[in-house]
Amino acid sequence: MRNENKNNLTIRILVGIIALLIIVLLFLFVIRPGLVNYNQNRQIEGYNVGYYQAISNMLALIQSEGYIQIPIGENQSVFLAPFNPEQAAQGTQ
Repeated sequence: MRNENKNNLTIRILVGIIALLIIVLLFLFVIRPGLVNYNQNRQIEGYNVGYYQAISNMLALIQSEGYIQIPIGENQSVFLAPFNPEQAAQGTQ
């Protein structure tokens, strides 16, 4: 009887270890790659939303104020303004 209980306990421990290993393997090869892929997709989506929002904000400022100034370094900046072909033609003559 005692030997039988020992065998049952050993089998239960081995089954528990195997179940734990299966859970770890499932996490490593199924769940974790899915989570990483989800995280990467959210980061890319956030980048794209920020990019388009920045561009639309710049265009709105150009339309409302006529130009936009973007600082690019110490004592340097870029001015963006809408292109006016008539004004460009006058400047070349």
